[in-house]
Amino acid sequence: PKIKSKWTFAEGVFTASPTWDSVMTADSYEDFVLHIEFNVNEAGDVEHERNGNSGLYLQLRYELQILNSFQVPADKYSRVDCGSLYGMKKPDQIACLPAGEWQS
Repeated sequence: PKIKSKWTFAEGVFTASPTWDSVMTADSYEDFVLHIEFNVNEAGDVEHERNGNSGLYLQLRYELQILNSFQVPADKYSRVDCGSLYGMKKPDQIACLPAGEWQS
């Protein structure tokens, strides 16, 4: 489906729009290796799940959570924190960097 998006691409960086829209590929894939690099912002005094919140959807059903989860203690890390399959599985390793730093 054609979706108008306000995402931008400049100098090798794909930047999310200020609105809740998405970018989708029209291509179909079977087996693949996915590598993403991202940089989350520090949203200030907001609830945890709104701090740099984004995500990458796979097969229109699984979301790889992108979130500013830096300094979330391991015992508090949940299935909604960065690197999780949102609501389903925590990441195998917690490796978040501070907001403003590129991570993968």
